[in-house]
Amino acid sequence: MYRYSVFKSNFYQVEKHNEESYASNDSDAVFLELNKFSDLTLAEFKSMYMGRRQSVSNQIVNKFDKNTVSDLPDSVDWRTKGAVTNVKD
Repeated sequence: MYRYSVFKSNFYQVEKHNEESYASNDSDAVFLELNKFSDLTLAEFKSMYMGRRQSVSNQIVNKFDKNTVSDLPDSVDWRTKGAVTNVKD
């Protein structure tokens, strides 16, 4: 019953958001859908899928110097280079 109540709460949030987005007549409006995470609370989703973040002090930080880069294209389609995969969900 608990999991079902979480799902119902998320369902109503999605419905409310979509109704407001539709009513706004904004061409950039975002519409939400239910998915395999719809029965999770935000805290559960974060603990299961967002992982642990390292603090900046634990990371090696390299400074980017834009003056050392030349002749770069205006854009790159990383799909054609095999660097990213198709959308899965």
